[in-house]
Parts: sequence; C-alpha cells; structure tokens
Amino acid sequence: FTNWFLNWFYLADLQEAVHVFFNFDSKRAWKEIWKFNIGGALEFDEQKMDHYTAMKELIQKELRHFITNVLFPEFYYDPLRWAGINHKSRDDNMAFKVIFSRYYEPTILGGREKTAKWLDKNSRLLEDITKDAWDLVGKPRKMNGDQMKAIAELRTYAAAMGFTNEDIERFGRVFGRRLAAEDNISPETVKRLFKIFLNAESVGTERGVVQ
Repeated sequence: FTNWFLNWFYLADLQEAVHVFFNFDSKRAWKEIWKFNIGGALEFDEQKMDHYTAMKELIQKELRHFITNVLFPEFYYDPLRWAGINHKSRDDNMAFKVIFSRYYEPTILGGREKTAKWLDKNSRLLEDITKDAWDLVGKPRKMNGDQMKAIAELRTYAAAMGFTNEDIERFGRVFGRRLAAEDNISPETVKRLFKIFLNAESVGTERGVVQ
C-alpha cells in the first residue's frame, strides 16, 4: 500500500485530497524515502520509511472510515445525481472530490487555521478562478501539433491492443491537465505517459504490453 499510495498515478486524486486536507505530500515522502533508485539499484532511508509508514497507517484508517461511512452512503443515496455531476464536470472522480471537501477542512498551508485565513483572504480570487475553470469544461485541451502527432501515433498501438476511444478519452482526463499546463511538454513525455496508462490498463487482461 505504501508504494501504491505514494507513487501510483491512478491514485492521483486521492493523493491530492490527502495533500490538501491532511497536509501529507506523497511526492515529497517518496523522494525522501528513496535515497538512491537508478537502474534497479535501490537504497532507502529506514527512518523516513518508518516515519511515513506510520503516517500512512493513520491516513489509511481515516480513509477507511470515510469511504465506508461517508462516501458510499452519500453516493449511493442518490447515484444518478452524482453521476450527473461527474458527467457535467467531465471528471469521473468529481463526486469523490466534492464529498471529501464537504467532510474535511483543508490544512495544506500549515494547518486548518492558517489555511482558512488564506482562503478567506483570497475568496474573491478563488471565485474568479472557479468561474474560469467551469467555462473551460468540455472545451478541447490546448495541445501543440507535435503532442497531437504523438497521441495519434499511440492510438494505433492502443487500437491493436483492443482499447476503445473511451479508453483514450480517460487518458485525457487523467493527464489532460498536466499536458495543458505545460506548453513545452515534449512528445516523448506524452508517449511515456500514454504507455504507462495503457500498460496499467492491461493488467489482468489478455492485452499485450506497449514497448
């Protein structure tokens, strides 16, 4: 669980929620644990591992409570409503994000009180950002020609492995914000992310591996 929770991209939304509301930075923890990781040669910091594993255990206990006693009851009380919210936002995990943010208070800026003060001070700015973000929902992502070419090339591999257009669209939802935020991201990076996504989707199936 420690490895998956800290580094597995499928848990990106959960990692982000834990960072914002529990002030636990999984990326920082991962970097501090692994002192050396090159070519299969690994060396980790035992003290850091013990420290972050203890924190992970507390988070895991809290998440188990939240998922069992809050998320599932709230979602399945009116699943069509939440499915509609997911669809409108073009985010399969929006229901989780909304319910999580209603149950917990953010602590990312050094604790609940400091974070609350910053949010109150910048409330007008956050409203404007929220409006701008909603205006962009459903509109095409901004990608340059080389990036689009890289995606088109990998669509051939995806189709040969049995993936559908819906699978490709889910890749866009997982990585689209990252691609849109970095105008100079290289086609090689796009390909690498796509290959990670496709190979992860192949686990437990008869699909092959993208080399």
